[in-house]
Amino acid sequence: MGKCVVFGRRHLPRIALSSLSALRPRRPSRLPLSVRQAARRSDYGRLKEQWRSISKAQAARFSKWRERRSRVDRDVRRTDRAQPFFAGEGNRNVRTLRSLLLTYSLYNFDLSYCQGMSDLAAPLLFVMRDEAEARPPAPRAPSSWLPRLLAKHA
Repeated sequence: MGKCVVFGRRHLPRIALSSLSALRPRRPSRLPLSVRQAARRSDYGRLKEQWRSISKAQAARFSKWRERRSRVDRDVRRTDRAQPFFAGEGNRNVRTLRSLLLTYSLYNFDLSYCQGMSDLAAPLLFVMRDEAEARPPAPRAPSSWLPRLLAKHA
């Protein structure tokens, strides 16, 4: 595992913390908020459907997915269960947190899921109250890096 940073009492992989930089404010969009929210929900729905459509037979042959799903399941069970928002068996918010983390894990498969990501996603979900809105934004490269990156790999 890579270097870790102490966050509260938890040790979070540095790569998980780097995803927080994507949360910095962007330039305001000219599109109305309702249009942007609808687009985010649509994008998120497509991402979520990708992992939900994995059949049991496919999962049996997809060991990395099984391992990541298991890691998310273990971590979600331990996340803030003393808080009323996540308390109780069969809690809808716990299922939503699991879904959010599995969707992100499949979306960013190279980064995957690092222990402690549930501790970052849980407060976002609590505040936003919407799975599609609480998901981490898509990573983006600064426009000045893109031409150099393409030239390097051409």
